[in-house]
Amino acid sequence: MNNRKNMLFSALIFLLLGAVLVFATVRTVHMNRWEYGHVNTDNVDGKMIGINIVEPQDVNRLELMPDIVSWFENWYSDSGIVKLELCGRNRAAVPLITWQPVDVPFEEIVNGDHDEYLRDFFRRVADSCPDLPVLIRFAHEMEMSPNYGKPWYQWQGIDSELYIRAWRHIVSMSDEICPQIRWIWSPNRMSEYARPYYPGEDYVDYVGVTVNLSASTSLKYNDFGEFFLRHCKGNALGEFKKPVIISETGFHSNKEDHEDSINFILSVFKYIRHDPNLKAVVFLDTDAERGRRQYRFTDNEACVKVFCEEIRKLREDQLLLEGDSNEEE
Repeated sequence: MNNRKNMLFSALIFLLLGAVLVFATVRTVHMNRWEYGHVNTDNVDGKMIGINIVEPQDVNRLELMPDIVSWFENWYSDSGIVKLELCGRNRAAVPLITWQPVDVPFEEIVNGDHDEYLRDFFRRVADSCPDLPVLIRFAHEMEMSPNYGKPWYQWQGIDSELYIRAWRHIVSMSDEICPQIRWIWSPNRMSEYARPYYPGEDYVDYVGVTVNLSASTSLKYNDFGEFFLRHCKGNALGEFKKPVIISETGFHSNKEDHEDSINFILSVFKYIRHDPNLKAVVFLDTDAERGRRQYRFTDNEACVKVFCEEIRKLREDQLLLEGDSNEEE
Protein backbone atom coordinates (compact mmCIF):
# COMPACT_ATOMS: atom_id res chain seq x y z
CA MET A 1 0.00 0.00 0.00
CA ASN A 2 2.83 2.40 0.90
CA ASN A 3 4.53 1.73 -2.42
CA ARG A 4 1.32 2.58 -4.23
CA LYS A 5 0.99 5.84 -2.32
CA ASN A 6 4.60 6.69 -3.07
CA MET A 7 4.03 6.05 -6.77
CA LEU A 8 0.92 8.25 -6.81
CA PHE A 9 2.76 11.00 -4.94
CA SER A 10 5.70 10.81 -7.36
CA ALA A 11 3.35 10.94 -10.33
CA LEU A 12 1.63 14.02 -8.88
CA ILE A 13 4.97 15.77 -8.35
CA PHE A 14 6.00 14.88 -11.90
CA LEU A 15 2.78 16.35 -13.31
CA LEU A 16 3.19 19.55 -11.29
CA LEU A 17 6.78 19.98 -12.44
CA GLY A 18 5.69 19.33 -16.01
CA ALA A 19 2.99 22.01 -15.75
CA VAL A 20 5.49 24.52 -14.38
CA LEU A 21 7.92 23.69 -17.21
CA VAL A 22 5.22 24.11 -19.86
CA PHE A 23 4.13 27.45 -18.39
CA ALA A 24 7.72 28.68 -18.27
CA THR A 25 8.32 27.57 -21.86
CA VAL A 26 5.18 29.26 -23.16
CA ARG A 27 6.01 32.41 -21.23
CA THR A 28 9.56 32.44 -22.63
CA VAL A 29 8.32 31.87 -26.19
CA HIS A 30 5.91 34.79 -25.86
CA MET A 31 8.59 37.07 -24.46
CA ASN A 32 11.18 36.13 -27.09
CA ARG A 33 8.63 36.62 -29.87
CA TRP A 34 8.21 40.22 -28.74
CA GLU A 35 11.86 41.18 -29.20
CA TYR A 36 11.56 43.43 -32.25
CA GLY A 37 14.15 45.70 -33.76
CA HIS A 38 11.91 48.75 -33.51
CA VAL A 39 12.56 50.61 -30.27
CA ASN A 40 10.29 53.40 -29.23
CA THR A 41 11.25 56.86 -28.02
CA ASP A 42 11.60 57.60 -24.32
CA ASN A 43 8.73 60.04 -24.52
CA VAL A 44 5.35 59.60 -26.15
CA ASP A 45 6.12 62.01 -28.96
CA GLY A 46 5.33 61.99 -32.63
CA LYS A 47 2.56 59.91 -34.18
CA MET A 48 2.03 56.48 -32.69
CA ILE A 49 -0.09 53.48 -33.67
CA GLY A 50 -1.22 50.80 -31.27
CA ILE A 51 -3.29 47.65 -31.09
CA ASN A 52 -5.53 46.32 -28.34
CA ILE A 53 -4.97 42.64 -27.60
CA VAL A 54 -6.50 39.95 -25.38
CA GLU A 55 -3.67 37.40 -25.13
CA PRO A 56 0.06 38.16 -25.49
CA GLN A 57 0.38 35.90 -28.52
CA ASP A 58 -2.24 37.94 -30.41
CA VAL A 59 0.48 40.29 -31.59
CA ASN A 60 2.15 37.41 -33.43
CA ARG A 61 -0.31 37.90 -36.28
CA LEU A 62 1.58 41.09 -37.13
CA GLU A 63 4.92 41.16 -38.91
CA LEU A 64 6.10 44.17 -36.92
CA MET A 65 5.46 45.56 -33.48
CA PRO A 66 3.21 48.64 -33.25
CA ASP A 67 4.30 51.53 -31.05
CA ILE A 68 1.65 50.78 -28.41
CA VAL A 69 0.24 47.51 -27.08
CA SER A 70 -3.03 47.94 -25.20
CA TRP A 71 -5.34 45.78 -23.13
CA PHE A 72 -8.29 45.95 -20.71
CA GLU A 73 -7.51 45.08 -17.10
CA ASN A 74 -9.90 44.91 -14.15
CA TRP A 75 -8.81 45.93 -10.66
CA TYR A 76 -7.39 43.06 -8.58
CA SER A 77 -7.20 40.75 -11.59
CA ASP A 78 -3.40 40.98 -12.15
CA SER A 79 -4.13 39.83 -15.70
CA GLY A 80 -1.69 42.20 -17.34
CA ILE A 81 1.58 41.29 -15.62
CA VAL A 82 2.91 39.18 -18.53
CA LYS A 83 1.91 41.87 -21.02
CA LEU A 84 3.67 44.53 -18.95
CA GLU A 85 6.82 42.44 -18.84
CA LEU A 86 6.64 41.82 -22.56
CA CYS A 87 6.36 45.54 -23.26
CA GLY A 88 9.20 46.37 -20.91
CA ARG A 89 11.51 43.63 -22.21
CA ASN A 90 13.81 45.27 -24.75
CA ARG A 91 11.39 48.22 -24.72
CA ALA A 92 9.24 46.38 -27.26
CA ALA A 93 6.21 48.70 -27.05
CA VAL A 94 4.58 51.34 -24.89
CA PRO A 95 1.87 49.69 -22.76
CA LEU A 96 -1.60 51.23 -22.59
CA ILE A 97 -3.91 49.84 -19.90
CA THR A 98 -7.64 50.48 -19.89
CA TRP A 99 -7.92 50.15 -16.11
CA GLN A 100 -11.43 49.20 -14.98
CA PRO A 101 -12.45 49.49 -11.29
CA VAL A 102 -15.00 46.68 -11.52
CA ASP A 103 -16.93 46.10 -8.26
CA VAL A 104 -14.98 48.89 -6.54
CA PRO A 105 -17.09 51.68 -4.99
CA PHE A 106 -15.50 55.06 -5.64
CA GLU A 107 -16.20 56.09 -2.03
CA GLU A 108 -13.78 53.37 -0.95
CA ILE A 109 -11.11 54.68 -3.35
CA VAL A 110 -11.43 58.17 -1.92
CA ASN A 111 -11.32 56.83 1.65
CA GLY A 112 -8.08 54.97 0.95
CA ASP A 113 -9.55 51.48 1.35
CA HIS A 114 -7.72 50.27 -1.77
CA ASP A 115 -4.41 52.04 -1.23
CA GLU A 116 -2.50 48.79 -0.61
CA TYR A 117 -3.66 47.41 -3.96
CA LEU A 118 -2.82 50.71 -5.69
CA ARG A 119 0.70 50.75 -4.25
CA ASP A 120 1.30 47.16 -5.34
CA PHE A 121 -0.05 47.89 -8.82
CA PHE A 122 2.12 50.98 -9.31
CA ARG A 123 5.23 49.15 -8.03
CA ARG A 124 4.53 46.31 -10.46
CA VAL A 125 4.24 48.79 -13.33
CA ALA A 126 7.46 50.55 -12.31
CA ASP A 127 9.38 47.27 -11.99
CA SER A 128 8.11 45.86 -15.30
CA CYS A 129 8.65 48.98 -17.41
CA PRO A 130 11.39 51.05 -15.75
CA ASP A 131 12.51 52.65 -19.02
CA LEU A 132 9.15 53.22 -20.69
CA PRO A 133 6.23 55.59 -20.32
CA VAL A 134 3.07 53.70 -19.38
CA LEU A 135 -0.32 54.96 -20.53
CA ILE A 136 -3.39 54.34 -18.36
CA ARG A 137 -6.99 55.04 -19.28
CA PHE A 138 -8.85 54.89 -15.98
CA ALA A 139 -12.63 54.40 -15.67
CA HIS A 140 -13.31 55.40 -19.26
CA GLU A 141 -16.67 56.32 -20.82
CA MET A 142 -17.84 57.64 -17.47
CA GLU A 143 -20.56 60.03 -18.64
CA MET A 144 -24.20 59.03 -18.92
CA SER A 145 -26.08 60.60 -21.82
CA PRO A 146 -29.90 60.23 -21.94
CA ASN A 147 -29.66 58.45 -25.29
CA TYR A 148 -27.42 55.68 -23.89
CA GLY A 149 -30.38 53.82 -22.42
CA LYS A 150 -28.64 52.29 -19.42
CA PRO A 151 -25.04 52.26 -18.12
CA TRP A 152 -22.69 49.61 -19.52
CA TYR A 153 -20.10 50.26 -16.78
CA GLN A 154 -20.67 50.43 -13.01
CA TRP A 155 -18.97 53.82 -12.76
CA GLN A 156 -20.92 55.35 -15.64
CA GLY A 157 -23.05 58.25 -14.45
CA ILE A 158 -21.73 58.31 -10.88
CA ASP A 159 -21.44 61.62 -9.07
CA SER A 160 -18.87 63.67 -10.98
CA GLU A 161 -17.31 65.17 -7.84
CA LEU A 162 -16.76 61.69 -6.44
CA TYR A 163 -15.23 60.57 -9.74
CA ILE A 164 -12.80 63.50 -9.73
CA ARG A 165 -11.79 62.93 -6.10
CA ALA A 166 -11.06 59.26 -6.81
CA TRP A 167 -9.10 60.13 -9.97
CA ARG A 168 -6.96 62.70 -8.16
CA HIS A 169 -6.31 60.34 -5.26
CA ILE A 170 -5.04 57.66 -7.66
CA VAL A 171 -2.91 60.01 -9.77
CA SER A 172 -1.33 61.62 -6.71
CA MET A 173 -0.32 58.20 -5.42
CA SER A 174 1.06 57.10 -8.79
CA ASP A 175 3.21 60.24 -9.07
CA GLU A 176 5.10 59.16 -5.96
CA ILE A 177 5.61 55.51 -6.92
CA CYS A 178 5.58 55.36 -10.72
CA PRO A 179 6.04 58.84 -12.22
CA GLN A 180 6.37 57.51 -15.78
CA ILE A 181 2.63 56.82 -15.92
CA ARG A 182 0.70 59.11 -18.31
CA TRP A 183 -3.03 59.41 -17.62
CA ILE A 184 -5.68 59.43 -20.35
CA TRP A 185 -9.09 60.93 -19.61
CA SER A 186 -11.43 59.37 -22.15
CA PRO A 187 -15.23 59.76 -22.16
CA ASN A 188 -17.39 57.96 -24.69
CA ARG A 189 -18.36 61.19 -26.46
CA MET A 190 -17.21 64.75 -25.90
CA SER A 191 -20.46 66.38 -24.74
CA GLU A 192 -21.95 68.45 -21.95
CA TYR A 193 -22.45 65.20 -20.04
CA ALA A 194 -18.71 64.46 -20.07
CA ARG A 195 -17.29 67.86 -19.13
CA PRO A 196 -18.21 67.71 -15.39
CA TYR A 197 -15.98 64.63 -15.05
CA TYR A 198 -12.77 66.29 -16.20
CA PRO A 199 -10.28 65.91 -13.30
CA GLY A 200 -8.29 69.06 -14.07
CA GLU A 201 -5.21 69.85 -16.14
CA ASP A 202 -2.75 68.92 -13.38
CA TYR A 203 -4.13 65.37 -13.24
CA VAL A 204 -4.50 64.57 -16.95
CA ASP A 205 -1.82 64.06 -19.61
CA TYR A 206 -3.99 63.12 -22.62
CA VAL A 207 -7.64 63.32 -23.58
CA GLY A 208 -9.62 61.21 -26.00
CA VAL A 209 -12.92 59.55 -26.87
CA THR A 210 -14.02 56.13 -28.09
CA VAL A 211 -14.28 55.96 -31.89
CA ASN A 212 -15.89 52.62 -32.76
CA LEU A 213 -17.74 52.62 -36.05
CA SER A 214 -20.25 49.99 -37.19
CA ALA A 215 -21.11 49.11 -40.79
CA SER A 216 -24.65 50.45 -40.38
CA THR A 217 -23.32 53.82 -39.20
CA SER A 218 -20.85 53.95 -42.07
CA LEU A 219 -23.71 54.76 -44.41
CA LYS A 220 -23.71 58.18 -42.77
CA TYR A 221 -20.00 58.49 -41.88
CA ASN A 222 -17.52 57.34 -44.49
CA ASP A 223 -14.29 57.29 -42.51
CA PHE A 224 -12.57 57.71 -39.16
CA GLY A 225 -12.01 61.45 -39.39
CA GLU A 226 -15.56 62.30 -40.31
CA PHE A 227 -16.98 60.07 -37.57
CA PHE A 228 -14.51 61.39 -34.97
CA LEU A 229 -15.19 65.05 -35.71
CA ARG A 230 -18.93 65.00 -36.35
CA HIS A 231 -20.34 62.20 -34.22
CA CYS A 232 -17.77 62.01 -31.41
CA LYS A 233 -17.34 65.81 -31.27
CA GLY A 234 -13.59 65.38 -31.52
CA ASN A 235 -12.98 69.09 -32.12
CA ALA A 236 -14.31 69.82 -28.63
CA LEU A 237 -11.32 68.03 -27.10
CA GLY A 238 -9.23 71.07 -28.01
CA GLU A 239 -10.76 73.06 -25.15
CA PHE A 240 -8.68 71.05 -22.66
CA LYS A 241 -5.40 72.02 -24.37
CA LYS A 242 -4.05 68.49 -24.04
CA PRO A 243 -2.68 66.16 -26.73
CA VAL A 244 -5.17 63.55 -27.92
CA ILE A 245 -4.86 59.77 -27.80
CA ILE A 246 -7.66 57.67 -29.24
CA SER A 247 -7.14 54.59 -27.11
CA GLU A 248 -9.96 52.61 -28.70
CA THR A 249 -11.13 52.59 -32.30
CA GLY A 250 -12.53 49.79 -34.40
CA PHE A 251 -14.71 49.03 -37.36
CA HIS A 252 -17.47 46.43 -37.45
CA SER A 253 -17.80 45.08 -40.99
CA ASN A 254 -20.61 43.06 -42.54
CA LYS A 255 -18.68 42.35 -45.73
CA GLU A 256 -16.77 39.13 -46.24
CA ASP A 257 -14.13 40.80 -48.43
CA HIS A 258 -13.34 43.32 -45.63
CA GLU A 259 -13.03 46.12 -48.17
CA ASP A 260 -14.73 48.61 -45.86
CA SER A 261 -12.47 47.54 -42.97
CA ILE A 262 -9.42 48.24 -45.14
CA ASN A 263 -10.82 51.65 -46.09
CA PHE A 264 -11.38 52.41 -42.41
CA ILE A 265 -7.78 51.52 -41.57
CA LEU A 266 -6.55 53.76 -44.38
CA SER A 267 -8.76 56.61 -43.19
CA VAL A 268 -7.25 56.40 -39.68
CA PHE A 269 -3.72 56.79 -41.03
CA LYS A 270 -4.82 59.58 -43.34
CA TYR A 271 -6.38 61.50 -40.46
CA ILE A 272 -3.58 61.06 -37.92
CA ARG A 273 -1.13 62.62 -40.39
CA HIS A 274 -3.14 65.84 -40.62
CA ASP A 275 -4.29 66.45 -37.03
CA PRO A 276 -1.40 68.02 -35.09
CA ASN A 277 -3.09 67.35 -31.73
CA LEU A 278 -3.68 63.64 -32.36
CA LYS A 279 -0.64 61.79 -31.01
CA ALA A 280 -1.80 58.17 -31.12
CA VAL A 281 -4.56 55.85 -32.28
CA VAL A 282 -5.05 52.37 -30.85
CA PHE A 283 -6.95 49.84 -32.97
CA LEU A 284 -9.41 47.56 -31.20
CA ASP A 285 -8.78 43.98 -32.32
CA THR A 286 -11.27 41.99 -30.28
CA ASP A 287 -14.68 40.40 -30.55
CA ALA A 288 -16.94 42.43 -28.30
CA GLU A 289 -18.84 40.88 -25.42
CA ARG A 290 -21.79 38.67 -26.36
CA GLY A 291 -20.90 39.02 -30.03
CA ARG A 292 -22.76 42.31 -30.38
CA ARG A 293 -20.00 43.72 -32.57
CA GLN A 294 -16.93 42.16 -34.13
CA TYR A 295 -13.91 44.46 -34.28
CA ARG A 296 -11.21 41.88 -34.96
CA PHE A 297 -9.26 42.56 -38.14
CA THR A 298 -6.01 40.62 -37.73
CA ASP A 299 -7.72 37.39 -38.81
CA ASN A 300 -7.84 38.86 -42.33
CA GLU A 301 -4.58 38.82 -44.29
CA ALA A 302 -5.45 41.83 -46.43
CA CYS A 303 -6.28 43.97 -43.38
CA VAL A 304 -3.06 42.97 -41.62
CA LYS A 305 -1.01 43.78 -44.72
CA VAL A 306 -2.49 47.26 -45.06
CA PHE A 307 -2.16 47.91 -41.31
CA CYS A 308 1.55 47.03 -41.28
CA GLU A 309 2.29 48.87 -44.53
CA GLU A 310 0.70 52.04 -43.17
CA ILE A 311 2.70 51.81 -39.95
CA ARG A 312 5.89 51.59 -41.99
CA LYS A 313 4.91 54.58 -44.12
CA LEU A 314 4.03 56.64 -41.05
CA ARG A 315 7.40 55.86 -39.47
CA GLU A 316 9.23 56.72 -42.69
CA ASP A 317 7.36 60.03 -42.90
CA GLN A 318 8.33 60.89 -39.34
CA LEU A 319 11.98 60.02 -39.95
CA LEU A 320 11.95 62.37 -42.93
CA LEU A 321 10.39 65.13 -40.82
CA GLU A 322 12.99 64.60 -38.10
CA GLY A 323 15.75 64.77 -40.70
CA ASP A 324 14.42 68.02 -42.13
CA SER A 325 14.13 69.47 -38.65
CA ASN A 326 17.73 68.55 -37.78
CA GLU A 327 19.00 70.12 -41.02
CA GLU A 328 17.23 73.40 -40.20
CA GLU A 329 18.88 73.49 -36.78
